[in-house]
Amino acid sequence: MTDLCPSCGSARTRRHGYTAAGRPRVECRDCGQRLVIPNEKEKARLTEKKTGLSGVVTLDRVRDRYDIKSAILRELEKIEPGTLVAETELCFRAAGTDKNRFRRAVENNEDDFRAHRVRLQVEKGEARWYWGSAKDVAQAEGMRDQ
Repeated sequence: MTDLCPSCGSARTRRHGYTAAGRPRVECRDCGQRLVIPNEKEKARLTEKKTGLSGVVTLDRVRDRYDIKSAILRELEKIEPGTLVAETELCFRAAGTDKNRFRRAVENNEDDFRAHRVRLQVEKGEARWYWGSAKDVAQAEGMRDQ
């Protein structure tokens, strides 16, 4: 059988009759634990990540919610070499719609982000902040200052 025992993790299980509702039951040959085989709907419910009202939250979700600095650094790693991204786009990727949290994270970690930020006037109008790898930002600054 392919079902693993929830107690010991053994794959050595055997059929052990049916429940009163007609669902198949198995027994572990190693520890003797008896269990009911979940149907497809129950398997999907058991394997999906639990969040929100259930009281169980993954650490990834906590980090994404509160550690904007790490979120910004992760998004910077995703930017392709030779590309700069507008600050508004990076803000949306890292902090969602919370622009103030993004702005505070950048201000509080200004030394960490200085190498990844450049102010450019690409189109007519005001200069804007662009983000990218330190190498790409240095090249853009060099072109701007010429």
